[in-house]
Amino acid sequence: MNTVKRAADSLPAAAMMALVEGRIVEAIRAVREAEDLGFREAKKIVERYIMCDAALRAQWVARREASRQVLGRIVRVMLLLLAGYVLYRVFRP
Repeated sequence: MNTVKRAADSLPAAAMMALVEGRIVEAIRAVREAEDLGFREAKKIVERYIMCDAALRAQWVARREASRQVLGRIVRVMLLLLAGYVLYRVFRP
């Protein structure tokens, strides 16, 4: 945990660039390579850095909300298709 706190203060330049561009996975990968950490520790470092930076946090929250909305639409369409198929199979002449 001490490593997470220390490394969150100074992210590698590649990780910072990736975060500014909105590529969180690339930022985690850059931290893993630079700090020689596992995925979980690198992810904690990147998330802690995002939570400390207001602009990045707002961007991250907005992207997460947009993803949830898209997923919700996909689920609704799939349910409608499933309901249509069931009705077709039940009431087919």
